[in-house]
Amino acid sequence: KRSEPCGTYCILRCCNALILTTDYPYTSLEYKYSCINIDDNTYIININHNSKNTNSKVINHGLNVTSSKLDFLINGIINKESSNVICNQDSKIILKKDNNSSIKPNLLVNNYDTISNHSCYIGHFKEEEMFYLKSRGLNKKESERLLAKAFLLSNMDINFLNRNMILEDLKLIGGE
Repeated sequence: KRSEPCGTYCILRCCNALILTTDYPYTSLEYKYSCINIDDNTYIININHNSKNTNSKVINHGLNVTSSKLDFLINGIINKESSNVICNQDSKIILKKDNNSSIKPNLLVNNYDTISNHSCYIGHFKEEEMFYLKSRGLNKKESERLLAKAFLLSNMDINFLNRNMILEDLKLIGGE
């Protein structure tokens, strides 16, 4: 059984595209992506299921800190020959300011012996989370900082160096 976990973090400054392919039977692919968005950006992920008995899980987290636009376009493509496939997509964009960000989860299923799911959330941090942190003595800015750290870091299996890079980037954009 093949397993290919990977994860990416960056401050987005350009258009990005990624193609993930499961060409071998019994391949399991997990991709996690976190970003801090400061300009208008589109991030495209294509997951091609080219073999039977494959599994993919794609998780995207975007923190949009300006009034710029962040778009996630995720395409799960299941070919006619690909049976017994699991294709999952989970995407969230947290907004610090209102804008026109979007998530477009597409499941292009040509074989119905599959399990395909997607979920999307675009919005601010939930009021319940903010209320809980405020009830523990944190003000609004401190609560947002803590939630931003948790949002970006919880999505990734990262080492100490990458963790510190993310925390430094949060400081640069006023999140720390």
